[in-house]
Amino acid sequence: MTVIQTYNIDSHIKGPCPKTLDDALSYYMDGYRYSPQYQRRRWDGKIHLLTCHKTGVVTFPTGLLQTVCDIFAKAKMPYQIIEQPRPPLQLFSPALPHKKLHPYQMNAVVAMIKFKRGVVKVPTAGGKTLIAAAALRALNLPAVYIVHTTTLLKQTATEFERVFGADVGIVGMGQSDWRRVTVAMVQTLARLIETDNVAHFVDYQALVVDECHH
Repeated sequence: MTVIQTYNIDSHIKGPCPKTLDDALSYYMDGYRYSPQYQRRRWDGKIHLLTCHKTGVVTFPTGLLQTVCDIFAKAKMPYQIIEQPRPPLQLFSPALPHKKLHPYQMNAVVAMIKFKRGVVKVPTAGGKTLIAAAALRALNLPAVYIVHTTTLLKQTATEFERVFGADVGIVGMGQSDWRRVTVAMVQTLARLIETDNVAHFVDYQALVVDECHH
């Protein structure tokens, strides 16, 4: 039986895999047709999220775990998931001090805490920031909330300050104020990673990405 060992970032597959797995976990890179490597048939033009290591272990991003499980099930191949041991969560009340959540918003908060990883789809003006704030309040963990525009940075920080008070920091727009709940620009974080300036990252245990489809 194939064993899938899950970790925070990557999951490891030990055992046989469906033949369709690599194709399902790959996609064509933008402009691949113009690449000399592709034109010389030295590259298939795809980014492969399934990686085979010399040790025989196959890895993939853990966010794709459900997709991998669906492929195993469709191929009728038995597998077992072994999750990385985690300390039990000590949940707090998700109730916000300044606003009562609608039932659909509370349902989203409950799902975020239950599944721990996924995509929350809410219509425009549906209160995504409130949902995230309530979930982070319940988890009570050091958290980073990533945005991709300065407008969202300001709006989110203002909303979070109503919930977390002085515990809210901003990273972006010339600021580097890391606090228990930090709202950060993805562009700023990318520059920090490029310069290997990642010392702050290890202090955080929860991550929310706004407008993640971008």
